[in-house]
Amino acid sequence: MVGVGTAYNGYGNEQNNLIEGNNQNNILTSYGGDDTLKGHEGNDTLSGGEGADQLYGSGDNDVLGGWDGNDSLYGGSGNDQLLGEAGRDLRVGH
Repeated sequence: MVGVGTAYNGYGNEQNNLIEGNNQNNILTSYGGDDTLKGHEGNDTLSGGEGADQLYGSGDNDVLGGWDGNDSLYGGSGNDQLLGEAGRDLRVGH
């Protein structure tokens, strides 16, 4: 699922999802499954659910929340917040 045009709010399901935003301010949320969320440009909010999720910020100011599972959170060059929760999370800032 890839957002185009204006700001994009994308939601996953219980499967393994790839959810990508656009160059606007996006809200991307996964649920079950091992998901990959990519915010691209804009001030994005990415929320992983259950499963081992990978969340990628951009050069803007993003909020990445891993929540349940063993997640990997990769901030960009902006002023990002990388929030872990249950599980063993990898948090990488730039």
